[in-house]
Amino acid sequence: MQDPKDATKFCIVERYEKESSQEYHLNNPTFDPYVVPRLAKPMDLTRWEEM
Repeated sequence: MQDPKDATKFCIVERYEKESSQEYHLNNPTFDPYVVPRLAKPMDLTRWEEM
């Protein structure tokens, strides 16, 4: 998703059924080398629980 007031801000929402799936994703070696160099500043990662 992109912030309609600031075209430089994006939000990615991901859902995982198991915490182990999220851990696998976060340790995926293909993401960081591709995405991190393109970021203007470090990612702000937060975890939310569905109600």
